Amino acid sequence: MLVNVKTNWQDFIKQETTKDYWLILNKQIANDYQQFTVLPKQDEIFRCFNFFNYNQTKVVLLGQDPYPNSKDACGLAFSVNRSINLPVSERNLFVELKNDLQINRANGDLSDWAQQGVLLLNTSLTFCKESSHINLWKQFIINCLKFIDIHCSCVFILLGQKAQVYRELIVNNKHNIILAGHPSFANLHKSFFGAKIFSKTNAILEKMSIIKINW
Repeated sequence: MLVNVKTNWQDFIKQETTKDYWLILNKQIANDYQQFTVLPKQDEIFRCFNFFNYNQTKVVLLGQDPYPNSKDACGLAFSVNRSINLPVSERNLFVELKNDLQINRANGDLSDWAQQGVLLLNTSLTFCKESSHINLWKQFIINCLKFIDIHCSCVFILLGQKAQVYRELIVNNKHNIILAGHPSFANLHKSFFGAKIFSKTNAILEKMSIIKINW
């Protein structure tokens, strides 16, 4: 498994690669890439960590797993490549963005969010139709969130039940947590639309004297 990280997140990831769980994770992921179609491409698995140093983290937007389409999965939660039609969950994100901040967005490439300090992190960094990777990545995600809890001061946006099970790991009171439904679920109108995750995040950042996100 390629670990292609150019920021100081590599210090955290390098430490993780020495742990017992990583040996199992690395072996299974490598085998699945050889036998099946695994998304995203190997050199994009850790892409979300390549845009800023961990001490520059403003927002952690926690998703689920990569899109199951090779044209969509790009290593950033909820994001797709610029030329790709928007998946349902991203379209719904943009509907809420319009309703919340009156911002019309059509470009599904969210790397501009990442460049501003938004960690677009999935709870599973890879997707394989034949073999679920969610449990394989669980310890890495737990350790990553614990690391952020200790070393950063930011806003956590947890969308959906799979993301919200990690809420208990965020114990430092310097953080703020925003909960909402996942934008792809059927109960959108009850738990996602109207949650105002974008304006709430910027209001919190402003109180923290941190430059707001240009969504």
